[in-house]
Amino acid sequence: MTATDSGSPPRSALQPIVVALPGVNDNAPLFSQSSYSVDIAENNAHGALLLTVTVFDQDLGQNARLSFSILDREVQGSAVSSLVYVNSENGDLHAIRALDHEQGNVFQVQVKEAGITVQSSIVTMHVFVIDENDHAPALIYPAPPPDGVLQLSVPLSGWFRTPGASFIKWT
Repeated sequence: MTATDSGSPPRSALQPIVVALPGVNDNAPLFSQSSYSVDIAENNAHGALLLTVTVFDQDLGQNARLSFSILDREVQGSAVSSLVYVNSENGDLHAIRALDHEQGNVFQVQVKEAGITVQSSIVTMHVFVIDENDHAPALIYPAPPPDGVLQLSVPLSGWFRTPGASFIKWT
């Protein structure tokens, strides 16, 4: 601020004034990708890190603090929160338990990020559970007898069809 008098010669003084403007949380956080995808082998280790989300927020100070959480839904008869966990401070997504391809191989996990006020964003994560050969074959027809011994006559090689089954190659 400058003050000037009306004298001759005029005299003036200069005084700086500091105006503090409080920050406003006026920018929604932005995820680095519009969606995330990860492949994980079924029967994964408990607590396995699936992926980490990256978020940018143009606000400063308290308004730039981020918090991550799962928007809980039901997938294949289980709550998403019983399958995966997101670290609320850094966005790391972990498997809570071993995932099974036979129970469902794609999960859409939505992660919410929010600042001190209402600004937030949501991203979808696709977790693809890759099938492993973890189940032995089972004879379903004809049903094995109670003593567990079943005798069948089959050709030494070639194709044949069993009743109620599709064609099978035997070598």
